[in-house]
Amino acid sequence: MEYNRKLGFKMAVILVTLLGVFLFSGCGRKEEQQTINAISHSVEDIVALEEQTQQVICPLDHVSVENLTYQRPIAVMIENSPAARPQDGLAAAELVFEIPAEGGITRFMALYQHTIPERIGPIRSARDYFIRRALEFDGIYVHCGQSPQAEKMFRAGKVDHLNEMGLGKFFWRIKDRRAPHNLYSSMEKLCSAASYKGYGKDCDFESYDFSSVSMQGGIPEEAIRITYPNRYYVSYDYHAEDDEYTRIMNGKLHADKTTGQQIKPKNIVVQYVSMAVIDSEGRLKVDMVGKGKGILFQGGKQYTITWVKQSESGLTRYYQETGEPVTLMPGKTWIHVVDRNTIVN
Repeated sequence: MEYNRKLGFKMAVILVTLLGVFLFSGCGRKEEQQTINAISHSVEDIVALEEQTQQVICPLDHVSVENLTYQRPIAVMIENSPAARPQDGLAAAELVFEIPAEGGITRFMALYQHTIPERIGPIRSARDYFIRRALEFDGIYVHCGQSPQAEKMFRAGKVDHLNEMGLGKFFWRIKDRRAPHNLYSSMEKLCSAASYKGYGKDCDFESYDFSSVSMQGGIPEEAIRITYPNRYYVSYDYHAEDDEYTRIMNGKLHADKTTGQQIKPKNIVVQYVSMAVIDSEGRLKVDMVGKGKGILFQGGKQYTITWVKQSESGLTRYYQETGEPVTLMPGKTWIHVVDRNTIVN
């Protein structure tokens, strides 16, 4: 997918138009050369000005930015056990998935395409169902270790990935937390690691549908609470003045450890799926491919939605009750993939 606009055609039109003006004006050769020089400099100035002001639309959040960091999204596994809180880098991510792991504790996958956080973590191990979501965006998947199920996907070459085990020079451990809750990296280092591994920058993926106007219908709902196992609660409060939701974890505002930046998504999706424990370690089977029900929170309203994912790497599509595609507001989106019995109120 090419995101940079091409200026050549536009400049050619300008040049041809100006050339036509003086060629039919009866100028002498000296005057013609002076005119050609003037036109050349004018075109160069216009190109330089447009290149300076050139903007691209980030496919992950539909925000206009100067450039994309690595073109392809970087998808980072981030821990959410009590010893890992507060985390770094979550508030900057354009798109975040929160999905249960072993023991009922959730884990995050944060995707970055234009933001450049200097500290991301704590970074933890891979799970196969997170990889299936990273594949939707042709993401370069970042982790430290993996489950047996994820290992099979890596061996099959299904995803480009950056494992700290073998790429240690692109990661570091902080001293004020104990392992394994202290592994970090940055976008600069992760982009360098991707280049080191020879991963291409060109990407081609479907993106969600976006609109600057909230969807029609919906039920007014400004307070959201998602109840996970083991007394873990996530809630969001809607703020109409900036049309964003403030995230709260177990009664405390959720903000980055280093920057203090609060997590404030524009869109919150709750996606109900089937989950089952598959081994003595408590690892989960999470059915990402298929279809099911969900809820969208946007603009202070709640919408009943459905979802469909037709293949392992295909984009999960969300639909309104009318059958029309869901449109997200430009900005950050958090997607909560939960068991069908999870209480949301």
